[in-house]
Amino acid sequence: MSRKLCAIALALPALCAIGAETIPSEPVVVSATRFAQPLADKPPYATLIDRRQIEASPARTLPELLMQYGPVTGPDLYGNNSTLTTMDLGGFGASAGQNTLILVDGRRVSDIDLSGVNWSAIPLATVERVEILRGGGAVQYGDGASAGVINVITRSAATAGTSARLGGGIASHDTQRVQVEAAHGAGSAGFGILANHYDSDGYRANNRNLQNVVQGDFNWRQDDYSTRLSLIADSQRLRLPGGRLVNRDTGVDLLQSDRRGAATPLDYSTRAGLQVNLDLSSRQEEHEAALGLGYRDKAQTSYFDFSGFPDYREVDLKVLSANPRLRLSSRGEDVRNDLVMGMDFYSWDYRLALAASPTLVAQPVHRVRGDQSNSSFYLLDTLSVGRILTLTAGARVEQLRLRADDAYDASAPDPTFIGGSSSNGTQRETQHAWELGVHMQPTAAFSLGARASRSYRFATVDEIYEFSPSFVRVFQFLRPQVNRGYELSSELRIRRAALTGSLFHTDVTDEIHLDPFGTGVGNTNLPPTRRRGLSLGTRVDAEDFLTLSWQFTYTEAKFRSGVLTGSGFTRTASLAGKQVPLVPRTKFNLALELRPSERVSLTSTLVHVGAQFMENDEDNSLGERIPAYRVIDLKARYAAPSWAVDFVVNNLTDRKYYSYAVRSASSARRFNAYPLPERTFGLNLELQFK
Repeated sequence: MSRKLCAIALALPALCAIGAETIPSEPVVVSATRFAQPLADKPPYATLIDRRQIEASPARTLPELLMQYGPVTGPDLYGNNSTLTTMDLGGFGASAGQNTLILVDGRRVSDIDLSGVNWSAIPLATVERVEILRGGGAVQYGDGASAGVINVITRSAATAGTSARLGGGIASHDTQRVQVEAAHGAGSAGFGILANHYDSDGYRANNRNLQNVVQGDFNWRQDDYSTRLSLIADSQRLRLPGGRLVNRDTGVDLLQSDRRGAATPLDYSTRAGLQVNLDLSSRQEEHEAALGLGYRDKAQTSYFDFSGFPDYREVDLKVLSANPRLRLSSRGEDVRNDLVMGMDFYSWDYRLALAASPTLVAQPVHRVRGDQSNSSFYLLDTLSVGRILTLTAGARVEQLRLRADDAYDASAPDPTFIGGSSSNGTQRETQHAWELGVHMQPTAAFSLGARASRSYRFATVDEIYEFSPSFVRVFQFLRPQVNRGYELSSELRIRRAALTGSLFHTDVTDEIHLDPFGTGVGNTNLPPTRRRGLSLGTRVDAEDFLTLSWQFTYTEAKFRSGVLTGSGFTRTASLAGKQVPLVPRTKFNLALELRPSERVSLTSTLVHVGAQFMENDEDNSLGERIPAYRVIDLKARYAAPSWAVDFVVNNLTDRKYYSYAVRSASSARRFNAYPLPERTFGLNLELQFK
């Protein structure tokens, strides 16, 4: 990156510092330390999306909301309730889902398989706020926080009075949504229940999505003690239409001739989940203690026809977790020190049955078992000297233990030649993360921060269970991925405006990724890569009438060196200096909210994403990229004391675009693209009873 860009990012806020006035801090808390703290004390690399912003946004789902903020990108395969969407905070492309850690109420929902986060099981109506920690969180949360952390904080039950809420909506593509909420609180206790139903045919053929979520919540708080017990059950039935084939050599272009068709009319997946979480906390003067206990069960099935060579899978994943932590605080005349220490324990039980069809799964060809435990200890210390200087230092040590077994049944019905053999193996790994940061605020209006960190991630069970070069399923244990990152950030506040700028740089070694060019079909540790770039943004609040914000992000993601050796089916690829696929260089967000009266709000958002190389095009030789696209959404909202109505237009300009495409590893000028919906309309109504 040029010195000129560095100077712009760090100096732009400083140029406006003359005559600046501060904006009073709102009493909102975040959990970057895994304990509540004032918004004014949040780290400079953190972004908070509050409930008011969520209600004003035209986003229909959490991923759509996140895409409207800062550097967050990510491909959406079908655009039907964001079911198969990946969030990318740091330019990791195809492996973003394993490098951006997703939390709900501080608990990880990113799993040790590759199924991804079930975003449609987290309706926007249940979300109180979202905290985004760019490039941070590895010390606090460990494995998989290479690009950062997205923590979704859900709404808790009421602690006073009785209330109920009924909401529903209709939208294009025969989409219906119904949600019912009820809560009651008396004295120090409160409980609530929520049920959400979503049903949509989707933009594409064979893409119906049927989703149900039920959530119960109980709170008890007295003096300095609190308890929260929550239970969440969800189910999903999703049809999978596949991609649209484009072959420049033969003239086939289904992206143009049959954009909404289905390449895989028989494919589908199902999912059923259950979560039980218990959180206990206690506060004594300046000190706090907390304990989180959790259980999660996720059952999944999937069927892929593969042109007459079907693959049917049943997966069951159980997770037990325990997360004790402690914060010790000390105050001097102008000095405060907060020391957070904690331990995280996770026990994963993974089961996979692999057969040719649902009728044959009673005697599967392969029965895979993976038992994994992750144990870690961490310390995070924050020293504040007045409001001028804050120093942060933290470290974590984490140990992984994995035992994997694959029982192959040669006598099982196998009409599609799944084949294979039995295999097993064990893996033990120990990794560490650290973070050093300094945040200076020489004036009330201007601040400057710097941070250095080390993070890591372990391979998932699905990533190590793949084909060998002879196309036999085996376990291929991979080295842990290691990331070293650096960031400079600045912020300026002028009256009711805030300007931010940051520079970031990350070097990655042993990156875990699908290897399309290798001698097998499995995964590998890639040659070293590098991500670096800048982010600039402004937010202006004009009293209660107008809010305007924009943010520009430039990301350069490249291979530093290396060659991927091909085979008889694929080519050899030289990667030095090539761009990492599925990482756009530029992203621009613009949001405008008008509030002409106390009850009326009009919101418009624009998201521009630059061109990017397709997955499997690591050597950038296809000669074609995913085109840049620009999406504009509108929302008009009228909110009375006991009811509210929204009218939403998504993709106002009716743009035909796609955010994901995968290149053929064996055929030149051939790829599959996944088109997203054109203009859609939605109408939502909400009734409140107290």
